Amino acid sequence: MADQAPLDTRAAELAASVDARFFHRLLPDEVPRIYAEPTRALLVAVLAELERLGHDAD
Repeated sequence: MADQAPLDTRAAELAASVDARFFHRLLPDEVPRIYAEPTRALLVAVLAELERLGHDAD
């Protein structure tokens, strides 16, 4: 992950994508269109859970 942008930059990019509604067209109509603010803390929590799930799959 050393080659990736810092979490704060990625959070800002994700927020801009969500604000621009880039993902909405990919979702079924019944999926809510309101999302949690992609803060650093949220990204850290999501990353930790994804890593945990990845380790559980091993």
